[in-house]
Amino acid sequence: MTLRNILLAGTALGAAAFLAVPAQAGSKDCCGDVDALKQQINDLQQKVDDLAINYGNKIKDLESRKGDVITTFKNGRPGFRSADGSFKLDFRGRFHMDAGSYFNVDQGIENIGGRDDDINFRRARFGVKGHVWNDWKYALIFDFGGSDDSSGPALHEASLTYAGIDNVGITWGASKPKLTFADSVSSNDVTFLEDPTAATLMASIGGGSSRQMLGVTYEGEQLFLAVSQTWGEVGDNEGDLDGGENLLGRIAFVQPLGDTLSMQVGASGAWKYNSDGSFRFRDRQELRLDAGRLLTMNNITSVDDVYGYGPDLTLAAGPFRASAEYYWYKVNRDTGSDYDFDAWYAEAAWLITGESYKFDGEGGMKGVSPANPFDLAGSGSGAFEAAVRYSDTDLSDVAGTAFDSGDALQQKIWTFGLNWYPNKNIAFKANYQIVDLEDGAGNDAGFEAVALRTQFKF
Repeated sequence: MTLRNILLAGTALGAAAFLAVPAQAGSKDCCGDVDALKQQINDLQQKVDDLAINYGNKIKDLESRKGDVITTFKNGRPGFRSADGSFKLDFRGRFHMDAGSYFNVDQGIENIGGRDDDINFRRARFGVKGHVWNDWKYALIFDFGGSDDSSGPALHEASLTYAGIDNVGITWGASKPKLTFADSVSSNDVTFLEDPTAATLMASIGGGSSRQMLGVTYEGEQLFLAVSQTWGEVGDNEGDLDGGENLLGRIAFVQPLGDTLSMQVGASGAWKYNSDGSFRFRDRQELRLDAGRLLTMNNITSVDDVYGYGPDLTLAAGPFRASAEYYWYKVNRDTGSDYDFDAWYAEAAWLITGESYKFDGEGGMKGVSPANPFDLAGSGSGAFEAAVRYSDTDLSDVAGTAFDSGDALQQKIWTFGLNWYPNKNIAFKANYQIVDLEDGAGNDAGFEAVALRTQFKF
């Protein structure tokens, strides 16, 4: 009950008491009744005064605490915020440790060094995110992991976002622009250990993690839009626009089709319009244990501009999900022939324990949240997920050399995954791969691989 309501109630009771007096005027004890009613009114007024003082003190106490700091520990994530919510700081961390092995490696790949088994921290990120004065969001994240050919700890994200316009965010700094469905899913929430090559090649046209960028996003109830101007990656600080200038865009629309069925239709485009004269497409066979890249189309020269575009489609029906993306890539050259490439993939996943897949409103999918977290007492098993993906990439429009020069231009990969999520913070993800490659001379080669990721996030 508010202070205003208490005062109104007291006034009403007093009025009712006085109105009752005439009804008693005819009795010989009326004077005594009136005195009793007056005493009751005085007692009631005293209670109202006491409540007013009490509530007033509480209001003053709340006002005096506006500058106080409130500590939080939601889902294992430590944080601080002001009592009025104007300021917020959360510590963020994700640690992904991968281990794996290659086998049945064909001789053509052995001739160029084969495949190396390895164990490494794919990601070891730590930092803070939050907001100041409600409308200004910030992020400062460092990465102490990376593949085994990385240069060591480095700045991963340092960005400022203005969010004072409804549904709109304007981001400036070092961040990850939104591009493709696969790349829009957080690395904490991916079903497979790595993105499909089709999405990785798109990201190489001015996208990917840790880009220096200026971006605008719109997040409506069903529609998501993102447009970004990007430059070089963080660390490319030579004083020029290293890697050229790029314009990226993504649109995604979510349409419910039933009680549990939803569809997201999207499209992405990337354009490197101010090239530094050369470009290359390459990837590591959708696994990051070995530093060597077998799918390698290096150093296309006399490049004028490069662009890629294509659609994506995802269906989510309770514990089932299916996704597919198809992209075309074009390299325009000042001299010599232009090149056209394409890549696509399709995947399906099933949450065996019955949880549901949900879109995140930003062009991707939310992570798996176990309905019954694992407990040794037997009250919960966590969430289990099974998945399969087929990926096909064709860069054969450009003349290539043989495997002995490390040059594969066509790639087909089957990936089978089995994941266990004991709770919201921990996951174990296992992948088995069958990889087939073809070099520029028409020679085939391949290998198989198994890998396990141990993941912790907060």
